Amino acid sequence: MRKLILSMTAAVALLFTACDKDKEQDQAPVDTGFEFKIEQTDFNFKSDVPACADLSMDYVKFDINGTTYKSDIYTVNDEMLTQVIKLPVGEYTMTSFLVYNDGGTPNDESDDELIKASPATDSEYYDLVENKLNLNIVVDAFYKKQITVDVLCFEDLFYEAFGFTWFQFNDIKIERQLFFGDICTGCYDDFAGSLYADQPEGIQMDMPAIFKVIVYKDGVADPIRTFDNSAWLGVGQALEVYWPNDLSKVEEFTFELWVLLPSGESFEYQLITVWDVQDQNGPTAGTDGVVDFVMGSCQYQNSDYNFPYWMNLPNGEFNMQTGSNSPGSQGTYFDVTFSGLGNGYYLTNGTFGVYCADKENTIGLGQSFDNMTAYNSLSTTLPADFPLTSEETVFVNYFFNNIGDYIDGWDYDNPSNVAVVQDVIWGITDADTFTPSGLALTILNDVMVNGVGYNVPPGGYAGIILWDRSSDPSIQMLFTVIDPC
Repeated sequence: MRKLILSMTAAVALLFTACDKDKEQDQAPVDTGFEFKIEQTDFNFKSDVPACADLSMDYVKFDINGTTYKSDIYTVNDEMLTQVIKLPVGEYTMTSFLVYNDGGTPNDESDDELIKASPATDSEYYDLVENKLNLNIVVDAFYKKQITVDVLCFEDLFYEAFGFTWFQFNDIKIERQLFFGDICTGCYDDFAGSLYADQPEGIQMDMPAIFKVIVYKDGVADPIRTFDNSAWLGVGQALEVYWPNDLSKVEEFTFELWVLLPSGESFEYQLITVWDVQDQNGPTAGTDGVVDFVMGSCQYQNSDYNFPYWMNLPNGEFNMQTGSNSPGSQGTYFDVTFSGLGNGYYLTNGTFGVYCADKENTIGLGQSFDNMTAYNSLSTTLPADFPLTSEETVFVNYFFNNIGDYIDGWDYDNPSNVAVVQDVIWGITDADTFTPSGLALTILNDVMVNGVGYNVPPGGYAGIILWDRSSDPSIQMLFTVIDPC
């Protein structure tokens, strides 16, 4: 399902540099001179474009206002420069800039080879270059202007609307990284009606993820580009992501991973993780060269990144009314009733049974709380002020999935032995202040031995954590148990 595209790209930039004249004259000159300063570099290329040959840069051709100029390249004080080109003061547009190798025959262009050129508007990498062309250049009297424009090693690409005085090649390389993902689910109905149903194999327990990678450059608000594998439904090939790396300086980039997932009754791209990278170093990839990730646990071999099962939970706050009795009518520690929830989520408007997860704080019965939030207990990135650790939720989820081994006749739809179950949970979440006794202690000891690093399997049970973090003093955190598929 993965096709490793062994492709690399690279680029160079044209840096227009100059300085003001040291001394002004009384009258503007008829012509203004400029020259190109050139720095040679090496390149590797994407598989679908020609690779740059390791050839010398001998001369340049460029068009300004419909006139084509040709200039040899000379080495002066270890700098590669063109001949001086003179233009009258005024406004100009440069429509192409091409760098050639002369094939060893300076006076015969029939064997010359184009080795560098600028990308045209809307070409493959045009939006990756930071210093785009389409520039209107004003040549002023007594000044040489400094303008930057980027050049890539592509054939048949042309610069549009750039000028100007004195060009220098900067070393910009197009880096690339391949991404591939899987989604684990035991609940096919959650994905019905989505793009996943259109995949060749349909909805499966382990499906190729449909996702986007959005790349940002530090200090720039708009993304460099959004890369999306929905065109091939994530099947049959990896997503190639590329970004421009200026080799002359240290640059920071951010990669956002957005995966298409259920959200209420619809499907939306959800932000799963953010990678901060530097220069050519993308997110960690395995020996296959692909950054692969899995959501859930349905693979025997670990991927480069493992994320928890996606729970279709409301992403905002909602109302919760606690019941008036403990134990509650659902066979748990007490009941809660939700309202203000949209349709399609794992939590619905109605009554659920809950257990307490934080013995040090209390929550009143028969009270209403308007700022409740639901959390995925399988997540390894719970909020920093969370009363529970990710390790504690792992043990709780192990207990939820193996509770039938400890309590005879256990039924998830009609839970029993509420005191024992609650004491085991408190023994996990409040181990520093609470130790259960009897059967609860026996169960707790076994859970703490066998639950280390537990992953909920497809079709297993998991806790949804309920908490109102705005309350002061804090209220007790709660668990309700569902089958997240």
